[in-house]
Amino acid sequence: MTVPRTPATGRGVELGLLAFAAGLVTLALVLVQTSQNQPLSRLLVYLGLAYLALFGVAHAAVRRWAVYAALLLGEEEASATVDCAQIRWRARARRTQS
Repeated sequence: MTVPRTPATGRGVELGLLAFAAGLVTLALVLVQTSQNQPLSRLLVYLGLAYLALFGVAHAAVRRWAVYAALLLGEEEASATVDCAQIRWRARARRTQS
């Protein structure tokens, strides 16, 4: 007996992007600290981990209570954007031909 799989929601990519954002914010904090000639402290590590935890909690909440919510970088939105661009391009091409 096979267990039916739930459809992929793309939340793994979203989690990776959130981790990247937390790393980027931490790097920005480190750069600001060094540009002000201040010593780097453990506080920056704690702040980076706090950002990561905050994003992780938000991600877990969305995954738990809004499983099929539209992703910010979803395929539907991307294909709709491409379709709209093609429609505009075709309309312009028709206008220039007449």
